[in-house]
Amino acid sequence: MFLLLLMGLGAASVKAQVRIGGNTPPNPAAALDLNADDTNSGAKGLALPRVSLTNVSTPLAGTPVVNGMLVYNTNASVTGGRGVGIYYWDGSKWLAIAGESGIGGTVVGTVATYRTWCFPSYSHLGCWMIDNSREGIPSATAYGPDGWALNGYYYTFAQASSACPTGYSIPTTAQWQNLVNYVNMPYGDLVETWHWYGNAASAGFYAIDRAEWRLGGVAGRWWSSDGRVIVNNTGTMAIGADESAIRWLSVRCVRNN
Repeated sequence: MFLLLLMGLGAASVKAQVRIGGNTPPNPAAALDLNADDTNSGAKGLALPRVSLTNVSTPLAGTPVVNGMLVYNTNASVTGGRGVGIYYWDGSKWLAIAGESGIGGTVVGTVATYRTWCFPSYSHLGCWMIDNSREGIPSATAYGPDGWALNGYYYTFAQASSACPTGYSIPTTAQWQNLVNYVNMPYGDLVETWHWYGNAASAGFYAIDRAEWRLGGVAGRWWSSDGRVIVNNTGTMAIGADESAIRWLSVRCVRNN
């Protein structure tokens, strides 16, 4: 009996690879080789454990999480995440594995044609202009006394409502907050991030209370529908205060649902 036990332990230590399905040996580079049969044309996949993640920073309850652990998240509203899909644990948070991407397009206004970006459906963000508007009646058509054409026109809050092409509107603060949360994610798409941090997003603004132009080529500011300012500065976005009486800002619009 003791000899049989030693033989079993020896076999277990040697067989460091496992093949599930079929009768051929596992691939020599794989610790676990799954295949429904001995061909490479099977019709079955691997079903990962289904879990409902509430927050990407929260480990699984009662489970020591191993770096690289994979799960399939079923919660479309996971905080800080990218909706339903496959996530892995990187040691401090769950990161979504790349999936659906956004789609670029255009919208035609009275004055110009603007680039748009329709975010992935799981984000529930919809389609946004990624160029600053040149529609309506602005307070200025260029930046500063030298007339730098950085990107789009500059509007008071009252003028901003005239700046959107047909079918588009000034985003609400809630819509902006959803966009801010998405763009600020540490694993956000670089293309999507560039639309809000890149050169085209750094048109600056005019401060009525200081009677001066500020931050041209450095940062951007946009209107929300309730007069609050959306701030892009030093590589991050945030919701600012109500500055409806003291600023000329850029306008970006969101497509009506």
